[in-house]
Amino acid sequence: MKATISMIVFVLIFVIPTLQTSAFEKESIKTPEGNLIITFIGHGTLMMEHNGKVIRNSKSVDLAGIKIVAVQSYNIKNKREIENPSHPKGSGNRHVLHFGDTNIYVAGDTKKIT
Repeated sequence: MKATISMIVFVLIFVIPTLQTSAFEKESIKTPEGNLIITFIGHGTLMMEHNGKVIRNSKSVDLAGIKIVAVQSYNIKNKREIENPSHPKGSGNRHVLHFGDTNIYVAGDTKKIT
C-alpha cells in the first residue's frame, strides 16, 4: 500500500504538472482493485478513471486503501461571454485523496470561492 500511495503522490505532484497541454497525456497506476488512469486535460485539470469509468462529481472510489473523492469545481465569475462560460458549474472536478488521517486536495486550475 505504501508503494501505491507513493506512486499516486509522485504522479500528482511531479509527473502530471510537467506534461504538455497540447495533448491529453495519460498516466496509469496499477492498484489491486484495477488501474487508476489519470488524464491531464490541460490548464491544470485532471480526469481520473477507474475500471473504465470516470470518477464524477460527488462520487468516490476506494483503491488500495485510498479513498478518492471527486469534488465539483467551477468559476463563480466567468471571464467569457454568457453563452460560453469558463469552467461552468457541473463540468469539472477536483479530487481529494484520503490516506487514513491525511487528506490531499488536488485543486488543479482554481480560484478562491468565498
